[in-house]
Amino acid sequence: GVSNFDLPLLKALEARASVQTHAVQNQKDLVNKDSEVVEYCRQNGIFYQAYASLRNHETSQEEEWVEARKQASAVAAETGHSVHQIVLRSLLDEGIGVIPRSRNPEHIQENLNVIYWELSENSLKALGVDHDEL
Repeated sequence: GVSNFDLPLLKALEARASVQTHAVQNQKDLVNKDSEVVEYCRQNGIFYQAYASLRNHETSQEEEWVEARKQASAVAAETGHSVHQIVLRSLLDEGIGVIPRSRNPEHIQENLNVIYWELSENSLKALGVDHDEL
């Protein structure tokens, strides 16, 4: 597998490698969607794994992040789950693997609980996930 590869670099690797890439690990979240690499991975049977998916959700004041936080908070309020859980579940529902950072046992349990439910199509659309492409 590889990490932090954009699409041109991934294609260059694929063209030269004697072994197919099996996994790509890149930063992906509700704002930084990495759509080209995600789609390339889907089309070529490569597992895509997101890291740092929660990094800027609480602190960034950039307009895109403020809007993403607003949407995630609305979905969290509707579903009774935390914003962190909404972000992680939206990635899982998109077929993306996640690597959430956890600092305590309670947070680890909260992260694990996302495997027991799914988001509705309307919730995914509100978060900017195009469910039709899945």
